Amino acid sequence: MKIKEYFISKLPYIVINLIIYSLFLVLMSIAKMPPIIMFMLFIVWFSPLTIYIIIDFITKKKFYDDITGIIDKLDKKYLLTEVIKLPNYYEGKIIYEVLSDCNRNMHEHVNFHRNLQKEYREYIETWVHEIKTPISSAKLIIENSEIKEKIHSAMK
Repeated sequence: MKIKEYFISKLPYIVINLIIYSLFLVLMSIAKMPPIIMFMLFIVWFSPLTIYIIIDFITKKKFYDDITGIIDKLDKKYLLTEVIKLPNYYEGKIIYEVLSDCNRNMHEHVNFHRNLQKEYREYIETWVHEIKTPISSAKLIIENSEIKEKIHSAMK
């Protein structure tokens, strides 16, 4: 996560705050307020906003950097949700749940196909077992008839 991209995503929020602050600034200018009060309002208004954006950026950057770092190291990418920690902010929890649902769905899909393969293998094994009986019977009949022919030819 890059800081520039993050601030671009927060730009509408920042612009709205600047517009509202500008309206207050105009009203305070009309009321002939001293510039120090306008500056204090700016500090009071934008300090918490700046602190919030910085803390939000650090929190999200840590989570997304963890995800990208872990996914680069994993051989089996679908195990990502098993390795990452549940984040403590709402959007991260949504992403975590979506990844968990995808992982669960993939496991169900794999199990479905594994069961299909197992059923097919059991079918083939059953078929082979069923076909061995007539083949064995035919082989015994042939061997019996050869023995009878040898016995008859030996008696003659």
